[in-house]
Amino acid sequence: MPPSNDDHGEQPFRPHLVCRAFPGDTGARPLGPTTIFYESPDVWVVAPDGSDIPAVGLENQVQVRVWNYGSAPSYGTTVELFWCNPSIGVNLGAATPVGTQSTMIQPGAHKILTFPWTPVFVNDGHECLIAQVYDPVSDNLVAPFNPVADRHVAQKNLNLIPLAAGQQQDVHFFAANLTKRTQVSRIDLEPITGVALRRLADMRGLGVVREVEGAESTITAIESMPVRSRLKLEEHPVAAIFRESLTPSPQAYSRQLQNIAMWALPPSEQKQSPQKTKPSQPNANNSVARMAQESRIIEISPLTELRFTLTLRLPKSASPGSYAAFRVVERVDNQVSGGVTYIVRTV
Repeated sequence: MPPSNDDHGEQPFRPHLVCRAFPGDTGARPLGPTTIFYESPDVWVVAPDGSDIPAVGLENQVQVRVWNYGSAPSYGTTVELFWCNPSIGVNLGAATPVGTQSTMIQPGAHKILTFPWTPVFVNDGHECLIAQVYDPVSDNLVAPFNPVADRHVAQKNLNLIPLAAGQQQDVHFFAANLTKRTQVSRIDLEPITGVALRRLADMRGLGVVREVEGAESTITAIESMPVRSRLKLEEHPVAAIFRESLTPSPQAYSRQLQNIAMWALPPSEQKQSPQKTKPSQPNANNSVARMAQESRIIEISPLTELRFTLTLRLPKSASPGSYAAFRVVERVDNQVSGGVTYIVRTV
């Protein structure tokens, strides 16, 4: 039968592999429309100095935790790790493989696998990590690169940024429309404070944190460019999963390809320089998100990606070791479709 996210009750003697989207995640899918799914506690980086801030140009270690909540061993557990630029919509075409490992996990157990990874000097090393964990024989992928629909997929799009008091730093994230229709998205800039910040810090292993008062963040520029990465899904090995397991008919399979495949662009378009576009106007009362929310309605043309510049600022009064955090959340039809989170630590 086709693989499923929660069919272990129908076939009791089988593995049930999970790479969690959030603490307490047992693998029920699909996730709810408001779930922040890109802060997985099961994917993290250990830098050469022992911190969790990736060191650009040096070998870091990425650790991926895999759980088997089933009642049978998974003898062929496969773990794939990918990186891509911080994007509020991760897709197959934009992902670069880091490595693949195989292991065996007993029922009720979990295992941590370590991958060597050297971040490139793109976006100051602030990249997104995607893990896929599955057993191709007994617990296969259901929806590759889709943590909302598949418990086998985890995304870590959470960046820890050191910044001195009174300073600011620009970071970049991307939103892509891979279809041939105009896409309307709402981009929300949400501060993380109080209990939410403490929970996030605890998941990140930061211990007790002190909040920065008066931290600021704002979207300061938006650039439009053709989609840079192009990969036809039919040519990728995971395409067989869509054809044989995920969809019951060729028509449904074609619709999925229309939604997620990367379409080729002419070479002349690939070489075009990014064109500056005027950012849309934020909410009247939130031109700068000073611990308040900023929202923008964005139209993304077909086969186009937008490069956002987010400026993070700390006040001069910020004390060393204090933190501020912000989420950038993309919503389509009021459903979370992607995002990236920044934790700023005062140094």
